[in-house]
Amino acid sequence: SDWKYSLNEKNLLEFGASGTYYDINYNYSQNDTSSILNKANKAFLGGLYFQDKIKFLNNNLVFTPGLRASYYSLSNKIYIEPRLGISYLLNNNLTLNAATGLYYQYANRVIREDVMSGNADFWILSDNADIPVSSSKHLNIGLNYDLPNYIFSVEGYYKLNQKISEYTLRFQRSQFPNGSAQVSEQFFTGNGYSTGLEFLAQKKSGNLSGWISYTLAQVKNRFPEQSSKYYFAYQDVTHELKSVLIYKFGNFDFSATWIFSTGRPYTAPLGAYTITQADGLKETFYAVSDKNTFRLPDYHRLDLAATFRFNLFGSVGRQNAVSVSLFNAYNRKNVSSKQFQLVGNTILESNINYLSITPNVSLIFKF
Repeated sequence: SDWKYSLNEKNLLEFGASGTYYDINYNYSQNDTSSILNKANKAFLGGLYFQDKIKFLNNNLVFTPGLRASYYSLSNKIYIEPRLGISYLLNNNLTLNAATGLYYQYANRVIREDVMSGNADFWILSDNADIPVSSSKHLNIGLNYDLPNYIFSVEGYYKLNQKISEYTLRFQRSQFPNGSAQVSEQFFTGNGYSTGLEFLAQKKSGNLSGWISYTLAQVKNRFPEQSSKYYFAYQDVTHELKSVLIYKFGNFDFSATWIFSTGRPYTAPLGAYTITQADGLKETFYAVSDKNTFRLPDYHRLDLAATFRFNLFGSVGRQNAVSVSLFNAYNRKNVSSKQFQLVGNTILESNINYLSITPNVSLIFKF
């Protein structure tokens, strides 16, 4: 529930409350038989927030201080998140914006590192034990140049991330007298930071509209148990370019979207060796590279779509639509991860690819 109250010409109060119930179950098995990780948690998250938009200097300068308080049931704690936003109108078209704040994350996207089979990620609740509640401090500053038909903007940001979690299998093998190996749960807690510059040019009106955006970014993490230095995070993408064109012709909408990004980092095995135990059983060991020192190939694809909008019930109905789209129109073989296999004492490498060219048809009725 969100509310606004105009206290006077200089103050606009915004406040509200929210409640979220989480029920997240995650099970990870090897070879469909051995359960490696099984987490099932439920939690309630309740929050209250309040902020005041305060106008100064003939409404050209706007301060927006705010505060959010959240209660999370699994930790039985209240988390306080201060926020501050500043906007200054330099002239009729140019605006300077800045913002800072503290943010907590209770449902976490955790990277599951698997050097041989490729990394994956999963969602899991903070449990105040293996997975702490993570936090992030944000600082953003940018310029917006707003014209009747166009928008141009540039923004720089810095985020300091604390108590982030990662799950890995690399450090978890323990030998038993019978020569078998057991893999147990192993979460690591660390910190990281991300910095970046974002550029946007947008045409917002007319039959032909669209935008182009470019981001230059860096994301680094450090987990003391794994590395004494910061390394590129799994989600680090140095360059990302997105371009969207939309053309309206009568009841038809045509669109084209092109995306390009540099490859994400990954860790690779460099070699392997096998040792024969005293009882005759053989154990294989892998030597791996430093954390995330390799990069996947660049990613790019083109998506095309056409939509016809019509009115099913004449002038009293609501708009309906039939759409045809083509995902990855030129069938780019984009690599999502690397997979490695040991044959003899030789490591063979193969690619796991994202979705290839995919058509889609949809029909929307609104009453």
